[in-house]
Amino acid sequence: MKGATGKGVGKADDPLHRTPPDKKNPPGITTSNDAGVVSGAKDQYAAKCLYEKDAYMSASWAGISTCTTASDGNGWFDASLCLEQSFDGCQPGGGLALKNSGALHMDVLLFGIPFNILNATAVANYDSTVGAQPFKDPGGNDPKVVIGLTGEEVDPKDLQKEINFLGPQTIVPIGPVPVSIKTGLYARFGLNSPDPVSFPGVFPAGFPLTCDGGKQSGTLKMQLGVNAYASLWASASVDAYVAEAGMRADLILADDTFGMFMDTKVTPATNTVNVAPLFGYKLKHLAGMVVLFVDVDVIVYSKRWEVELFQFEGFKVEGPQAGDKTFPQSINFGARRAT
Repeated sequence: MKGATGKGVGKADDPLHRTPPDKKNPPGITTSNDAGVVSGAKDQYAAKCLYEKDAYMSASWAGISTCTTASDGNGWFDASLCLEQSFDGCQPGGGLALKNSGALHMDVLLFGIPFNILNATAVANYDSTVGAQPFKDPGGNDPKVVIGLTGEEVDPKDLQKEINFLGPQTIVPIGPVPVSIKTGLYARFGLNSPDPVSFPGVFPAGFPLTCDGGKQSGTLKMQLGVNAYASLWASASVDAYVAEAGMRADLILADDTFGMFMDTKVTPATNTVNVAPLFGYKLKHLAGMVVLFVDVDVIVYSKRWEVELFQFEGFKVEGPQAGDKTFPQSINFGARRAT
């Protein structure tokens, strides 16, 4: 059963069987931030100029990330979003190469089965031999968006998609009657800024590759901004002719706007490569209800059983909050003198 992608689940001959918990846990939300790992920041061994003779730079800032997960508390439904950024820079023998990159991952849990919704990458490069390049990293990899539900790859500049995806068939006992639930996901995606994908930096003509260029500087920019929405749709039925099943399912798993930005400003005369990452997001997770009921009507009696699988007004989160110092505002890198 390929639950990670949603493919191969929900077949009529392979339904899921879930039993509502006797005691429900409350919904919860967690956010984790990672300031990343820095190598090659400016220190007491820094050269005066980025291109000082025999100086070199080998710099990186990897693993900068923020992740938010909202859960129903009982393993039936959740929604998570992770945003990641990194920087690499080197100055080998008078040249300069820079790379700003970002990635995002969006996932949901539907009746206990994980589904990847969306993956996207963005990258911007500067190579002193060819200038700024927006759409290929040094390994030749293009930025891309992959719709996790279908495996479809989309040009990041043309991300406008709507998808109806059939999820797992689930059998849930309500009272004495096993109820069959057909489930699915409705999802849509779009871009939320005029220049939503990676774009080249603002490197002026004649950008200095020597130490006599004054305080002239150039900036390499990376940006990725996305809107994403995912909601549950479902219907219930029973095989018993003496019973009738129904459900009220109106659950927004995620209704999010998010983005990431990284500016790398290079001032060779002061040996400064200033890297400034930024995340921004406005999230709404797990808002709505999923309620099942069964009516049994026989000659001697009639009865209704009703089970609330989930009901909550949703989590609303915006970030980063004012004054949030989880991530350094920026870090200065530079060339080091040879020792």
